[in-house]
Amino acid sequence: MESELIYGPDRLPWRETVSEMAVTKDGELLVSPPSADPLQLPSYPCVASRAGADDHLYQLTSSGHAPEQRDKALKEILAHLSKENALLLSAQGDPHFSVDTIREYMSNGRLFLGGGDPYVNGPCDHSMKWMERSLLDLLASLWHAKWPHHPSDLDSYWGHLMSIDTTEGAYYCLRNARDYLSGKFIDEAFDISLDTGKQDPRGVDVYSQGKYDTQTPNAYKPVVFFTSEAHRSFSKAAHTVNMPTFHTLGTARYPDQCPLGSVWPHFVPCEGGDAGPGTVDIEALAKLVDFFSGKGHPVVVVLNYGSHFKGACDDVKRAGEVLVPILKKNGMYERSLHIKNDTLVTRRGFWFHVDGFLAALYMPFLEMAYRKGLTPQKPGPVFDFRLEFVTSLAANFHTWGGSPWPAAVFMTRSSHQLRKTKDFFGFFDTVLTGARNVYSIILLWTQFATTDFTQEAKRVAEYLTAAGNIEKELEKLEVEIGVNLWVKREPYSFAIRFLKPCKEIVEKYHLATRSLEIEGQLRDYAQICRMDEERANALLEDLRHSSAFSLIVT
Repeated sequence: MESELIYGPDRLPWRETVSEMAVTKDGELLVSPPSADPLQLPSYPCVASRAGADDHLYQLTSSGHAPEQRDKALKEILAHLSKENALLLSAQGDPHFSVDTIREYMSNGRLFLGGGDPYVNGPCDHSMKWMERSLLDLLASLWHAKWPHHPSDLDSYWGHLMSIDTTEGAYYCLRNARDYLSGKFIDEAFDISLDTGKQDPRGVDVYSQGKYDTQTPNAYKPVVFFTSEAHRSFSKAAHTVNMPTFHTLGTARYPDQCPLGSVWPHFVPCEGGDAGPGTVDIEALAKLVDFFSGKGHPVVVVLNYGSHFKGACDDVKRAGEVLVPILKKNGMYERSLHIKNDTLVTRRGFWFHVDGFLAALYMPFLEMAYRKGLTPQKPGPVFDFRLEFVTSLAANFHTWGGSPWPAAVFMTRSSHQLRKTKDFFGFFDTVLTGARNVYSIILLWTQFATTDFTQEAKRVAEYLTAAGNIEKELEKLEVEIGVNLWVKREPYSFAIRFLKPCKEIVEKYHLATRSLEIEGQLRDYAQICRMDEERANALLEDLRHSSAFSLIVT
């Protein structure tokens, strides 16, 4: 009987762990019993047992844990995480800043959740919007946007901090781009309640459809372009907001018309394919954009700046220099949109988003370090708001910036903020989510208040030096053990990829892995990023063992 399986920290039959509150006087259970033993299922990875702990200790029951059981579990998992973090070499770790700096804020018993537009105050004083605005102003300056934000200055920036990574930025970008490019606008007449004839305090957004001068129905149907190096969130976001990729639209409406060949590729090609540096093939992108904008479709172009695996940085400036003339030729650089009462507004027929996943937060400091002679490494191509055609930009703080949990920033120009602010629980809301993690705001404000740009520039230079040294050591190891390790690092990137070692090493150092098709064959790669040389040396020692690449035939 499944309700009799051993469960929980006391290792009792499950039925005996059920709280009296969850059982009626007649013995009826008010909760459902397990249908199987979770610890016997492959979908329940036993990380705790791998660390030598008791998995039953972590199973929650309706009766709760005894204090000593809870404390034991937390101490064991803390020891496990401390050990794991000491060897972390993946791109997800930037451990140079400690959460201890804000521990007092996290333990004072108040609910620190922020919501709504960062630039509109409300009664929730603990939302820390003033700290968020200061942080955003600093980033706007770093990315050469016009600041501070002012709602009447459409050239000034607008932005906000996000509670998850740039995945949220992908959704926010494509949602905004969809409505902006398809000619939507908010009809203020619907702000009036039909019941009272007064301003509706609920502030429900009601969108109306504007009309472009052009007669083609494609004018309202944007299409999105990104490479295989783009973060997977863009595929998910495009599907969620119902925006077709060029592959899906081309396959459905324009079969056998692909300007790159007979079959529409799933992604915009990268230079050199999987064997290349991971940067977008601008000539191929230009042909695709020319085709669809020539058919009257507005375009959304996603460019990478520090891609997830290769750390690739697209040449955003050159992409714009090539694409803007094409958009002007096809009448997509600017379009006239008729909205309410035949008011005429001008909108662009394109949206260029820069996904600065890994590099957008450190590249400005590399530029400073290079110009000050701290490093011979030249910075990557210009990617920010110095480029007039860049519409929006997003970057992660947990891959550079010190956040111990996912956090990111989204920034655009005020002229592209379609959504009018609405009254929502005492404040105004223009962001994608409801409540936002304000601990990130406090932590990141503290980080930038603690450091300065000189320290950040020096840190970037040191990381690049370390990355170069580790790359050379891997190349030496390649000769030493007689195995082609396929070592590769792109310019101005910390990410180093090499032949994927055995499972034990991948798990020990939390290495990111990916299969790439090189010369007609799939190669399994591992990646390290954001490491210090001491950790990397430990990895190199493990890679010297004969079992590290035991499945490889030399």
